[in-house]
Amino acid sequence: MPQKLISEFYNKDKSKIAKIVLEDEILILDFYEENKYTHTIRYPSKTFRYVSDAAENFVLGHFSNYKEYSEV
Repeated sequence: MPQKLISEFYNKDKSKIAKIVLEDEILILDFYEENKYTHTIRYPSKTFRYVSDAAENFVLGHFSNYKEYSEV
């Protein structure tokens, strides 16, 4: 099943972007820095609110160790 874009988060200068997508009923968060894809975290058992908070924290600079996670 193809991914469906649910939401996007940006910082002021758009140097950090977080995209929430849905694939097979699993929320996935894709991370981009300086317009380059950097990482993905799958959230199979988390709510949209939880994933949105992670996306917002990333673009605000509070989730700097995001590359240490693969699935939550």
